[in-house]
Amino acid sequence: NTGLHAAGDGPGIELDAALAGGVLLLTQGQLSLSADMSIAADLTIDAQGASRVMRITDGHAALSGLSLINGAVTGKGGGLELQSGGSAALTGVTVGDNMATGGAGGVHVALGATLTARDTAVIDNATGLYGGGLIVNGDATFLNSEIGGNSAGKWGGGVDLDGGGALSLVNVTVHGNSAVNGGAGVDAWNGALSVVSSTFTGNTAGGRGGAIYMSSASDHQSSVANSIFAGNAAASVITGHDMFLAGQDLDFAGGVILGTQARTASGAFAAPADKVTVLDDEGLTLADLFAEIDAVTGGGRVEDNGGPVRSAALALRVDNPALGGADGSVGRDAQDLDGDGTTDETMPVDARMVERGAIFDIGAHEATSDPASAMVNTLLDVVDADDGLLSLREA
Repeated sequence: NTGLHAAGDGPGIELDAALAGGVLLLTQGQLSLSADMSIAADLTIDAQGASRVMRITDGHAALSGLSLINGAVTGKGGGLELQSGGSAALTGVTVGDNMATGGAGGVHVALGATLTARDTAVIDNATGLYGGGLIVNGDATFLNSEIGGNSAGKWGGGVDLDGGGALSLVNVTVHGNSAVNGGAGVDAWNGALSVVSSTFTGNTAGGRGGAIYMSSASDHQSSVANSIFAGNAAASVITGHDMFLAGQDLDFAGGVILGTQARTASGAFAAPADKVTVLDDEGLTLADLFAEIDAVTGGGRVEDNGGPVRSAALALRVDNPALGGADGSVGRDAQDLDGDGTTDETMPVDARMVERGAIFDIGAHEATSDPASAMVNTLLDVVDADDGLLSLREA
C-alpha cells in the first residue's frame, strides 16, 4: 500500500505516496492511539532506542504493513503496548529489535486487551525479565505468523502467558527464542494455550521446557494439535528439551510430533501413542523431519520459503511422520483462513497460504512435493548402510 488510510476500522491518517517505504524516526517519544484508527502503509517507525514505539490506550487499531523497531522502555512492551480496553488487529506487521526492562520486549497485551495478528513477525526483541517477544495477560491470536529470535532473562523467551490470559497460535513458527530459566518458546504460566498446525524448533531454555513450559499455577485447559515440537533444548533431557509439564492440563488432541518425550517433575510423560509421535522412540532424527538443520539453533532451519513470514520446510522422506500425518478431526479452521465462510473444515492452508489437501502435513509448513521414491536394487534381505545396496527391508 502506498499510504495510510481508513479501512473500515475508524478514521485513518493519509501519507503522501512519495513517503512509502520510508523510515519515520521518532524524536518526541512514543506514538499513542486512544480511539478507533486504521493505519495501512509500507512504513518503518523507529524509536531509536529512546522510547516505546507505540501505545494503544483505548479503541481499536487496525495496523497493516508497519515495522515497529528499536523501541526501549523501563516498563513493558518496547515495540507495542496494548492497555486494558484497547485492541489491535495487525496484518503484515513486524515488531523487531525492541527491548523492555520491565518485561515484554516486543509486545505487551495487558489484561482486558485483545490482539489479533496475521502475517506478522515478532522477532529479535529482548528483556531481562519475562516475555522476550510478548507478555500476554489478555487475549492474543496469531495466524500465519512467526515468533523468533527473542530472548528473556527469566521465563518465556518467545511468549510469557500469564494473568489468566489466552493465547492461540495457528500456522505459527516459534523458533530460535531463548530464556535463562524456562519456557523458551512459550511459558504458559497462568492462562489457556491453544496451538494448531504450528512448529516449535530451535528454542533454548537454561532450565525447563525448551519449546513449552506448562506451569502448575493454573488449571486452564490447553491443547496442541497437528504441531511439531522438535529440535529444542533445555538444561537436560529430564528438564524437557521440548516440553515440561509441571501440572497444567494439556490435551494432546492428535497429530503431534515431539523430538523427545515430554517431562514432568516425576519423570517422562506418557503421551497417548495414537496422538503423539516421539522421534527418539521411533529411531528418527531431526534430519528425517526437517529439510535442513540450523547449525546455530540446532533446530530445523527457518528461512524464507515464500509467503509473508519464514517457516521450517519439511524433509521429503518416506519415513517423515509429518508428511500427511495431520489428524483431520482436530485443529479445524476456526478463523476461516481461506475466507470461504467455512469454519469447521480441516486446515485449508499453511503459513504461506499454500493449499493443504484432505490429507495434510503436521506443522506450519505444507510440503509441496511428494517424498522421493525408494529404488530397491537387491533381492538380498539385508540391512547394511555401507554396502551401496537398498533392500526391500531397508526401503
